[in-house]
Amino acid sequence: MSADNAGQVPASGTACQVPANGTQQETGSAPPQSGAAAAQTTFDAEYVRALRDEAAKHRTEKTSIEAELRKLHDAHLSDTEREADRLEELSAYV
Repeated sequence: MSADNAGQVPASGTACQVPANGTQQETGSAPPQSGAAAAQTTFDAEYVRALRDEAAKHRTEKTSIEAELRKLHDAHLSDTEREADRLEELSAYV
């Protein structure tokens, strides 16, 4: 969505409202409460779904990259260093 039409909702489709605190709510038939309507921006549900899917994709990629980096890091450590790192990780749970 470009800056020119930011906050605009296409005529079709369900919309999501984003209050000033950043949480998202599906819009229903109930009107906004008090003066909060002025502080809300409305986005198309498809746009919000696409953003959520994109964020999920990035989280998944981050996890796999971290695992790959960990494997590369471990490949260059001696057994003693690897055991020390593992002990440090496990001690965080105690």
